[in-house]
Amino acid sequence: MDFTREINWFELGRELLRPEHAVWTGTALFLALLFLRPRNRRLHKTGLLLSVFLTLRFLAWRWTSTLALDTTANAICSGLLLAADVWGAVNMSLFYVHLWNIDRPLPQAPSWEGRPSVDIFVTVTHEPLAILTRTVIGCLSQAYLPRAVHILDDGGRDEVEALARELGCGYFRRGTRRGAKAGNLNYALERTQGELIAVFDVDHIPVRTFLEETAPFFKDPRIAAVQTAHHFVNDDPFRRNFRAGREISNEQELFYQVIMHGLGLWDSAFFAGSAGVIRRSALKEIGGFRMETVTEDTHTSINLLARGYRIEYLNKDLIHGLVPETLYGFLVQRLRWATGNFQIFLKDNPIWKPGLRWYQRVFFVNLLAYYFFPLQRLIYMTAPLWYLAMGWRCLQTDIGSLGSYFLPAFLVNLVMFDAVCGHVSHFALCSIYEIIQMVPVLARMAKTFLCPWLREAEFLVTPKGDTSHARRNNWRTAAPILVLFLALLAGLSAGIWKYLRFPDAWELILINGLWAAYNVIFCGLAIGCTQDQPYRRRAPRVRINLPATIIADGVGREAETVDLSEEGCLLRLPQGGHVPDHFTVDIRSDGISCRVDVHKVHCHHNQDGHLLIKARFPALNAEQRTRLIQLAYTLPAGVADARK
Repeated sequence: MDFTREINWFELGRELLRPEHAVWTGTALFLALLFLRPRNRRLHKTGLLLSVFLTLRFLAWRWTSTLALDTTANAICSGLLLAADVWGAVNMSLFYVHLWNIDRPLPQAPSWEGRPSVDIFVTVTHEPLAILTRTVIGCLSQAYLPRAVHILDDGGRDEVEALARELGCGYFRRGTRRGAKAGNLNYALERTQGELIAVFDVDHIPVRTFLEETAPFFKDPRIAAVQTAHHFVNDDPFRRNFRAGREISNEQELFYQVIMHGLGLWDSAFFAGSAGVIRRSALKEIGGFRMETVTEDTHTSINLLARGYRIEYLNKDLIHGLVPETLYGFLVQRLRWATGNFQIFLKDNPIWKPGLRWYQRVFFVNLLAYYFFPLQRLIYMTAPLWYLAMGWRCLQTDIGSLGSYFLPAFLVNLVMFDAVCGHVSHFALCSIYEIIQMVPVLARMAKTFLCPWLREAEFLVTPKGDTSHARRNNWRTAAPILVLFLALLAGLSAGIWKYLRFPDAWELILINGLWAAYNVIFCGLAIGCTQDQPYRRRAPRVRINLPATIIADGVGREAETVDLSEEGCLLRLPQGGHVPDHFTVDIRSDGISCRVDVHKVHCHHNQDGHLLIKARFPALNAEQRTRLIQLAYTLPAGVADARK
């Protein structure tokens, strides 16, 4: 049969162009083009505009056609869901503003003969000495001069003071912890003289070129600070708990590779608390680091920008950092950030801040308001239960209309996020992150806003250097998610009963049932992610390829490192062959060399026939440890290799 004769192409074309079908036709054509040319920037910008149009179309439909206002309960439920939709649309639109010129490179540092003096501050409280030692050695390895390194010890430990003497750097210990990290920095600020201040958290190891690449920006007197990207060498708890390895990016990659880059293009980047350099005179002008909130970095940045200064963002990996190893550590960090954002919102809101440009106000308010996400997430997670369990309608529609207005907007947003940000994050992962944080952040929000006498929150330091040989269940975090999971399952059961009793309401029952099932899936994934997997390494391995010589039985064979730390390494021996359990390896690069005795842990051949040798260093002296740290963490090639 000749199908071309059976089809009336004119009628088909006219049908596809009808208003109720045109949006689906356009969406399908766009998605097809995007899959055919996934890296086309013009297509990305077209997609961003299409996404905003479809979202506004969806909101207009929601406002005019879907509100159930026949009863008080229905009106309240409809209003809450509409508010969540509007909130999401505003956040999405501002996020797309970030993405609009995301491919445009930020300004590069100018050539400058000037060499302003730099004081390097390393802040520490009770973190392990091994972590502090790596960072201080990284700071002392800076090729830039003149510079001075200082340890700012808020833990008051004698062993930290002894380490400072041993490594030959400055040491500050104050009598009180007033002002937390900001107070610690201000204490050292008053007792040093460098024109620039470089700040590093205890677990952020700079490469040796860090100051050489950031200091030239200060040739421009309007520059108050330069912030660099944060590159993390270990797996965050989500990456490890999902057993995904390098298949997914660390959770903070989206912020530093996309969001902060976009803020920089709008002159709204900010100092992120570490791996940044600040002009001393600008800090003095605003009274030092702000101590009124527990997020001194953002608050200080807002005050610098309000004075007319600029903050440059250098989207380049110049440090090796550590993310929290456990879900508990992750939540401690995020709750501190949430608390600080709420405090700034209450005490020094950018909306009313004199001196800020209008777009800086918009971006900072959006940034601070991000941590109100639990309200929106809670509405979306529980809304289907309102109907299935209680009979309250938050949405009055049919399946055909929902498919026409909601699905095109949802699909285009989903695909656009993956097309532009898929290299650093995924839509599903973002949902899981928010579900896990939802209840703890909601509780912190209530405490900050409803209990003004408790607003002076304690600065809780993120735990560092955790190791574990067994799985650990975070029941306190999992419990509220489990309750929601069971409630949604009960809602699905109630939906079946409701259908048997009211079959004429099948469309609303099906819509809410599918919504509840969707939420059940993500709750299940979030619960699975609350179990911390074992993490045994005391020192994180950096993926870095360095030339090495394996010396055994008086014979040297050329090899290279695959990864390296001061505790051990993975070696690749191209020609294979037998390697004894104990041998010596000589690793070298950029004028640094280190010869150490090695104990072989395991070896095997990869698919290319190369022999891979897992090894540890059983005994190191101080000089060997220093050189291994320099080779593993301070070479610029290290952060480049880690990205591969």
